[in-house]
Amino acid sequence: MGEETLLWTQTSSVWSSIHGVHGDLRQYATTQNTIQSYSRVRSKSSKNANRIGLTYDPVQDLVCWSDDSLRAVYCQPRSDMLNLTSSSLRTLLSGIIDVRDIAVDWQTGNIYLANGRSIVVTPSRGHYQDIYKHLIWEGLRKVSGIAVDPNNNKLCWTDTERGRVECSTLLGAGRKQLIDQGHPVGITVVPDTTTIYWVDNLSKTVKGCSYECNNILTYTEITSQITPPRERSLYGIAVSSEMAFVTDTDELAVNVYTVDNRNQRFMRQSKKEIDAIPHQITVISPTSHQPNHDCISKKCQHMCLNDGNNKGICSCMTGFWLKTDSLTCEERDLRFIYTTGSQVVSYVVTINKTDPSTLLVKQTKLSDGGSDVKPLGWHFSNNMLYFGDINKRIMYSGYLTSSTNNFGEHTVNADVQGISVDWLSDNVYWTDKTLGRIMMSYISGRYHKLLISDAGKPTGLAVDSLNRDDLEDGFNGIISKFNKYKH
Repeated sequence: MGEETLLWTQTSSVWSSIHGVHGDLRQYATTQNTIQSYSRVRSKSSKNANRIGLTYDPVQDLVCWSDDSLRAVYCQPRSDMLNLTSSSLRTLLSGIIDVRDIAVDWQTGNIYLANGRSIVVTPSRGHYQDIYKHLIWEGLRKVSGIAVDPNNNKLCWTDTERGRVECSTLLGAGRKQLIDQGHPVGITVVPDTTTIYWVDNLSKTVKGCSYECNNILTYTEITSQITPPRERSLYGIAVSSEMAFVTDTDELAVNVYTVDNRNQRFMRQSKKEIDAIPHQITVISPTSHQPNHDCISKKCQHMCLNDGNNKGICSCMTGFWLKTDSLTCEERDLRFIYTTGSQVVSYVVTINKTDPSTLLVKQTKLSDGGSDVKPLGWHFSNNMLYFGDINKRIMYSGYLTSSTNNFGEHTVNADVQGISVDWLSDNVYWTDKTLGRIMMSYISGRYHKLLISDAGKPTGLAVDSLNRDDLEDGFNGIISKFNKYKH
């Protein structure tokens, strides 16, 4: 097995840091000594931080982590972390919140983020900063754990709120749901055995299955060592060829196991108590990774995503299009859309390539013949426009393309004064001024749902797709404010 490094993120009431041990982890598992008896690994801590996600790139020897309080993702060479050096600390992403876990594709250097209701990918190699792409968002509610196996083109994650474990390719294609029960949180994959492990915080067990997941196995039940036993709160998991580690945010501990592959179970060895709340955890093994991937030589402007079989494709960050050369990216045209009562009109503004100091403006009439068209809504990723006709009590939607603009009707039978679209969860929200309601449905118009009633006379409506956990909970939480101030 040799020397390995075990790292985890942890937070106390006064600081947040990355801690760990380095050496023969089998000895760490069996000794009765506490963690302080071993060589500690600690990054520069911050009293304002809250470090959660954690991953390691063996090609760059780079440790990366997410910080929920500072709203950023950072990376630093492992050797500098051992020496407590901060000068090489690099900010990979800034202004991003609710990143509960991160995982690296070491072949391409891309880092995948469990970002609330979406999965985001960002490149870590080169000198880019704040380049990111929303890869998967449909149907996600609370992504808590994420794991990557570039050798087998596998991306897996947990959706704690929906009780799901899902997998896809590294491009986000071929999405497959493995389970839809329990309370899955941390997740990891072992490429050598093509096995997925995850922590179920409902049953307090570690579960796992093969990549095909024809049979789900329970590897261990984690019981409290406190008498009387109290409720556990399991979070992160890391598994190597011989060892397994699970963090417990309630008992402030790292549970240590040896892996019995023959009988497909974990054998509990010890519980290591620490002096802070642990979150994600990872094992760094002394293995050599020298990728020979298509993305290394491909001259992608923003990022190169792993397409499997050592092939890569260029991709652009959110808000940009891939140009016809399949390498460079172009910012989406600036589009202004407004209503005139009977029409919906679009202005597309682009930079004049022959004279960059001037702009080109193209006016297009998107819709005509309305009786009183006022509210507008926009689906960012699908390039879809929504608008409502107050007199006809109908909402329309359609894709905006260069060739045609066909709009379908949504029979809402409402005095639609405001529309807003949550493009991450594919829901559309609207107000009904006459009846004092706020409604929602899927973007196709199916599954209408009443969110708020007796809301006075609501007109405007706005949704922030990125910076919230659950829109419905938020709406329910402000009903009392509507009732208080509606008069």
